[in-house]
Amino acid sequence: GSISISGLPPFNGFVSEFLIYYGAFHGLTLNGSSFIFTVLAIISLAIIGGLAAACFSKVVGVVFLGEPRTEKAENVVEAGFTMTIPMIVMAAACLVIGVFPEPFVQACFMGLKNIKVLTPIGAEEVALVTGNLALAARLFLGIFLFSMLL
Repeated sequence: GSISISGLPPFNGFVSEFLIYYGAFHGLTLNGSSFIFTVLAIISLAIIGGLAAACFSKVVGVVFLGEPRTEKAENVVEAGFTMTIPMIVMAAACLVIGVFPEPFVQACFMGLKNIKVLTPIGAEEVALVTGNLALAARLFLGIFLFSMLL
């Protein structure tokens, strides 16, 4: 799961990350603010992928290679087979989608055939949407911090 979330091959996270990179690199042919947003998206995706890999490698190291911190942790036994089956199925699905992505990607893009072409939006609309999103984020953060004080 950690490898898939980090976007490393041959798992499904790599397929989705590759498609995002593919679209972003096609966006480098655009002009103006679209080019700037494309470059920011590529840089952000690279940083996020690196941080995810670092985070999950640390988690694996702490969980599987660390020393037990309590007496209860020393006496832990492996989960039963009924708990392991769903994890095996999900890991196998991640691997199958990563190794054979074509049918899954084609199924995803089949839905795009029926979508009408959207009209391009201008800078004013983008500023309005992102401004509203930023306002909502600030409100959420304020409510969260206020609730922490109570």
